[in-house]
Amino acid sequence: MHTITIRRPSRGPVRTLRDVLSGAFSFAFGWLIDWQARASERAHLGELSDHLLRDVGLTREQLRFGAKTRYCTSC
Repeated sequence: MHTITIRRPSRGPVRTLRDVLSGAFSFAFGWLIDWQARASERAHLGELSDHLLRDVGLTREQLRFGAKTRYCTSC
């Protein structure tokens, strides 16, 4: 009689619920920090005069609408 051995393919390391939640929290926290930094940058740019905005290659319209499309492709 022959013995047949069946091997399952490796599925990688086992992730616990704690690992999954920790990763999700880290992602959400990082996204929130990035969003806050972008909002702060837009606020600072909004305080610049039109002359200074032209010096850095931006217009008021780009500041209002262009910032959305850079981070939100569905906006």
